[in-house]
Amino acid sequence: MMDAGVERHIESIPHLAKLTPEVLGRALDGFVLPLPDLVWLTQAVRGALYAARPSDAERPDRQPNRKTRDELNRIAMRLAVLWQDMADPDVESAILDFAHRNGEPFGSSEDYRLLQEAQTRLEWLGVFLRRAGMTLDVQRRGWVLRAEKDLHILRARALVHVYREAFGVEPSAHSRPTKFPLPWPDFYQRVMGAAFGQPRPRDLMPMLAEALSDTLTIEGKFWPDKPCD
Repeated sequence: MMDAGVERHIESIPHLAKLTPEVLGRALDGFVLPLPDLVWLTQAVRGALYAARPSDAERPDRQPNRKTRDELNRIAMRLAVLWQDMADPDVESAILDFAHRNGEPFGSSEDYRLLQEAQTRLEWLGVFLRRAGMTLDVQRRGWVLRAEKDLHILRARALVHVYREAFGVEPSAHSRPTKFPLPWPDFYQRVMGAAFGQPRPRDLMPMLAEALSDTLTIEGKFWPDKPCD
């Protein structure tokens, strides 16, 4: 049985939720190998793609690090300006008067304590955001294509497990294109089209061959066992 929490999370991901047995069945129509139960196969494919979802730092569609770093620096600068504005004598006096409006001894007001803490945190946050931006390396030209390739390999490494369980055969792929489509690359591309609407990448075969050399170790199984025939 699949964990109910994982199943709910899968349903919350749009491209996985729309991958129904009907959609996958249409995508695999005419596939060379006999298909197992489509309900199970859909659960297995969705679970494998869930296991292979990229982190935010690995997504090809994320904005360039240079832009993110610039945004962090801009926020840090606004915090620094805010800090300076609060240090204006008239502004600071009004703030302190309000913090001690209950006539409590200087420094003992809860509002004053929170004010001091907020000012300290404000300064800390500006420094923290600058340091965070400094850790972001500016990507070289072509980084989107490399990230897309890595994501294909990650997904293929997970789907290999489904392919073996579904069809009972070992997947194979060549590093160069072949005249006739092999079952494993054909299965992978049909699944990608159904789940993401992705066209066939130019270098699909070498990517799938690389995926077969190092399949993904999945901690826990995100789909149920294949039903007995």
